[in-house]
Amino acid sequence: MRNPLNKRFPRDVRNNLGKYLGMFLMMVFATSFTSGFLLAASSIEKIVLDMPKTYAIEDGRFTCDFEAEDDAISAVEALGVTVVKDFYNERPLDLGSSGDGASNITARIYPPRETVNIPNFAEGRAPEADNEIALDRVFMQENHGLSIGDTVLVDGKEFTICGVLTYPDYQALFQNNSSFMFDALTFCVAAVSQQAYQNLNSGNEVYNYSYTFNNPNLDLAARTDIEEDMLDALSDHDTFVNNLIDAHDNQGIGYALDDVQGDQTMWTVLLIVLVVIMAFVFVVLTDATIESESSVIGTMLASGWRKREIIAHYMVLPAIIG
Repeated sequence: MRNPLNKRFPRDVRNNLGKYLGMFLMMVFATSFTSGFLLAASSIEKIVLDMPKTYAIEDGRFTCDFEAEDDAISAVEALGVTVVKDFYNERPLDLGSSGDGASNITARIYPPRETVNIPNFAEGRAPEADNEIALDRVFMQENHGLSIGDTVLVDGKEFTICGVLTYPDYQALFQNNSSFMFDALTFCVAAVSQQAYQNLNSGNEVYNYSYTFNNPNLDLAARTDIEEDMLDALSDHDTFVNNLIDAHDNQGIGYALDDVQGDQTMWTVLLIVLVVIMAFVFVVLTDATIESESSVIGTMLASGWRKREIIAHYMVLPAIIG
């Protein structure tokens, strides 16, 4: 037999359309935004996790005051490590008329990288002529509106932008690993040809070495032990190391992944909180509806309606909206 209480639903919807529509839209937006963000974040996370194999990201780096002797590097490599020269030169960068007028910009310029930290070119190509340069994508396009074909000045020399790159060890632009926040406004990384790099003022060259462990499955404790032995080996060969950073502690490598994973947790918790709040709102509104119709409910109970049937009736619309 058809339940006569079902005839009340259209009237209840019309009388409380704003309430039900508002709650419905709030739940739709909350779940849509959260699922959309989690989908995008999981895609970014997968890309970042695949980068070490695709772009040969270093396991760590160390910086010396002077170029290390061959016997010092050999002593380090005897510990099960492969060391690669990854020198760079920091020079002032002037955007000239091509940019947005920003000043006091520092460019960390690398020669071609072929074995570790291989760059990914989103547009254009690697520099070939000694007046060509490739700049970081976020710095170049997102923050300063530069494009391929524009010209910039490095130490007063004009360079033409030929590529848009991302270095896997500079997924976030940290000039100093100890910085609290990355800086993609006044700091960038760049690539030039080998000849162009040699033409730069060598007095500002930083003797940086990237290393990879021959055993890629080492845990953090084993990595730390080897890195301590590396420092001892370099010290025994009169090579002073002023900085050593494991890839796990390198913000340029790990910041993006940590940020994405942290945001996923935040959004998941936020969705749970919103659902709990909406459930509470449903309870309050349903309770108010029952309270306002207490006389009707009393009549229904006196007429033989069961309590569970009345409760089910008042739960139908909130359940459908949910």
